[in-house]
Amino acid sequence: MVVRTIKSVFNFRRMPLGRARACLAFAALGLGILTAWRAIFIDPDFRYHLPTIIPASPSPGELNLTLAEYLGTERLGKQIPIFVTLINGYYAKNIESFVSSIRRLGVRNRVLVVCSTDECHEMLRGKAGFMVYNGYHRNVPLAIRPPPGDDFNQLIGQRAGLLPWIKFNLLVDLSEAGYPFVFFEGDCYVHKNPFESMRTLSDSSWDIQYSADGSGHILNFGWFFVKSNELCLQLWKSARERYKLDPTIWDQQIVQDTIRDFQYSSDKHGQITWKNGTDGIKMLELSPRDFFAWHNGIYQNPSSSVMDHLTAVWTPHRFWVAREQGWITDTDHYYSDPPYRMLRSSRLSGTLNQVWLQARLLVALAHSLNVTLQPPPVTVIRISAPDRYLDEEGQPTLPESRHRIIHQPFARVFPVTQLILDNYVNLVEPDYLEHAQPFLSPQSLAKYHDKPLEIRLSDFETPQALTQRLSILINSSSWGEDFRELILDNWEHSRYEQWTVAQFLTAGSDNLSSYTDPVDRRPHEITGEITSEPTLFQPCSSWWRDTFLDRVPPYWCGPFDWLDDVRD
Repeated sequence: MVVRTIKSVFNFRRMPLGRARACLAFAALGLGILTAWRAIFIDPDFRYHLPTIIPASPSPGELNLTLAEYLGTERLGKQIPIFVTLINGYYAKNIESFVSSIRRLGVRNRVLVVCSTDECHEMLRGKAGFMVYNGYHRNVPLAIRPPPGDDFNQLIGQRAGLLPWIKFNLLVDLSEAGYPFVFFEGDCYVHKNPFESMRTLSDSSWDIQYSADGSGHILNFGWFFVKSNELCLQLWKSARERYKLDPTIWDQQIVQDTIRDFQYSSDKHGQITWKNGTDGIKMLELSPRDFFAWHNGIYQNPSSSVMDHLTAVWTPHRFWVAREQGWITDTDHYYSDPPYRMLRSSRLSGTLNQVWLQARLLVALAHSLNVTLQPPPVTVIRISAPDRYLDEEGQPTLPESRHRIIHQPFARVFPVTQLILDNYVNLVEPDYLEHAQPFLSPQSLAKYHDKPLEIRLSDFETPQALTQRLSILINSSSWGEDFRELILDNWEHSRYEQWTVAQFLTAGSDNLSSYTDPVDRRPHEITGEITSEPTLFQPCSSWWRDTFLDRVPPYWCGPFDWLDDVRD
């Protein structure tokens, strides 16, 4: 029968039209059955690469469903791992970028977003590309609900009880329902197909594959791949019971303590096997270079990484770091609808005070002209080491030279996050045009090949003259709607040190009252005068300032905190 059908297919041109159509339909049906048989019974991993139809998220009716019931309505197979994350509204945009990234990489696995707030659900509900479940946070015990406040305070408050409560229940429910899954946090960015760097479900050598923490902990909560078996279920249940005893303990610490309840050993290949009597849960550590957590290498991520997890990065700053690295996609047409007037500068350099003034003037000018600001990729700072690096005779001990030249990304010197929030400046990353190219049409790309217009600051006596000249250029009818890039150059030979922010603002058309000079947010003056701490800055301890004096500081410090003890 099958042979006759195949012969008929190859001879369908000689058949009547109706019979040819019937043969083609029968052949397609047979191929579909064979593919499904292979995917389900022979090689479950084959299904990793099958295309999946991604429906839009359903209405909020899932509030009345358990997670298992909700996933049942999605008709998910249990042979294909799903991606799972738990977020609030703070990371909603990141999830859209994550889904877009894995789709571009050819990964068709479904993505489940579990919301910890109504805001998250409202932002993501109805969007295509992922499932959204909102059935946990309404049932959180009142005793562990976070205090009311703005979104950032909510983010901090949730870590104390709400998120761990949801997380442990989520992990138990997924395992009980029989779904294999990859759990990832909202600040993870994928650059390659992660399944090509992890062992397959059919491999019996593992139960959990996890990203290494590297700081005394075993499993990092940022990324781990879990099979659906009884061993994994018991691990999550044990962790949940431990959490109930003290909900104030950090969730990752709870998991480490739970794992250590089992006797464990490590083989020569680095695979760690945890044993409990005659049963053992096999845990495989993923390559730290492939699945890279930033606290293991402060801004020194390997270029070949599969996934980057922005641990130890100051929370409000993570979105900028992702832009800086070129990890985000065209969410909200960020790249496909670029600004058509852009102001940038040549490298900022000088003493700390000089660089700070250059940056302030650059921001004020962009604000006054109402153009997009593209900061330079690097700032060069000349500093002198603080006195504690000198011995009794005044000679330098550490670092070797008292005078240092430090190369820093703009965002480590200037508070870009507050710049965007407080000053209404449209700010794009230094390599914006390069990152935008995959998302632009050939016609749009052609505009960006035009040579930028260089403006020599030394040609202008006053800020008013500079602002007036740039305003005429920006509004030139000959430019129309075409993209134009203005580059400020020649800082070292200009009179900028005699200029003030107020002069730029009054020279422009914008109301001065709508602008907050970032100097008001600065934690200190170089002269030693202490001002009030900025709202979102997290101060660095002196130990970290000393450690990273001559290179990139830890990203959990607010910008400029790392130079607290450095003076000109």
